[in-house]
Amino acid sequence: MNVERKDSVPKGFTLSMALMDCLPVLFYTISAIFIAMHFPSLLFLIGIFFVILAGLLKVSWKLIIALAHRDIRFFNIQLRYLMPLGFLLALLALFIDHTKWSVTAIIAHIWKEQCINTLSQFCIMLGILV
Repeated sequence: MNVERKDSVPKGFTLSMALMDCLPVLFYTISAIFIAMHFPSLLFLIGIFFVILAGLLKVSWKLIIALAHRDIRFFNIQLRYLMPLGFLLALLALFIDHTKWSVTAIIAHIWKEQCINTLSQFCIMLGILV
C-alpha cells in the first residue's frame, strides 16, 4: 500500500505550471484595480485584497514546491478561507455602497467587455484550427 506522508511534497509541480498559474492572479488583480478605481468602496478594497492575497499565496505555494521542493501547507489551505471571505466582502460592498456605482455604467462596460471576450475566443479558436 502506497501511503503518502502528510508532510511530503506533492508530485507533478513544475515551474512552467506554477508560472502559468500566475496569469489568472495577475489578470484578476488588474481587473480588480480597474474596478476599484471606478467604485470607491473601502469594503470592496478589503475584499479584493483578500482575494488577491489568497491567489498570491497559492501561486507562491506552487512556486516553492516547484523550485525548493518544500510544502508550506498554509500557503495552500488559506485559499479556502481568504478567497471566499474576499468575494463575500466585495459582494457585500455592492449592496452596502450601492450609491457609489451605476447600473447603466456597468451595462455600458459589459458590451465592451463582451466584444473583447468574443474576439479573444475567436482568436483562440483560430489558433487551434491553424
